[in-house]
Amino acid sequence: MIKIIKLLLPILQPSWQFFKEIAPSPRIEFRLLEHIEENLSWIEFRPRPEKLSILSHFYRFFYNAEWNETMYMTNCAESLILEPTEHADTEIKNRIKRYLLKEGYKLENKFFEFRITFIYRRQSALEAHVLYQSSLEHLSGDPVYEF
Repeated sequence: MIKIIKLLLPILQPSWQFFKEIAPSPRIEFRLLEHIEENLSWIEFRPRPEKLSILSHFYRFFYNAEWNETMYMTNCAESLILEPTEHADTEIKNRIKRYLLKEGYKLENKFFEFRITFIYRRQSALEAHVLYQSSLEHLSGDPVYEF
């Protein structure tokens, strides 16, 4: 009887500790360059909207494929920081390129790179630390970005 109670106790009083620690989430930024020497600013990949309507919240509750893909890319970014693999790097690159093509960017004869940053709050100021930067890649007109 005591064994049964010990097995049922976690069900009756669950632990709400989902994460071992709360740490900054990685942000993925990219840039497209005309020439290698250019030094353009970085663009955040899929920044979160500042406000959403009630209808948008309701719709996203049932269908949010874009957010699922963003979470997958965040997972790839975290694995690149902890243990870099070519697979994670390639997944992020291909998904950003597919997003850019969908948004109407012209990728032919451009240079592409991405980086992973962590944003920390120090008192009232925000600080960004770059923890990973991909190699600069020349893009040709090849349709390689389909899944």
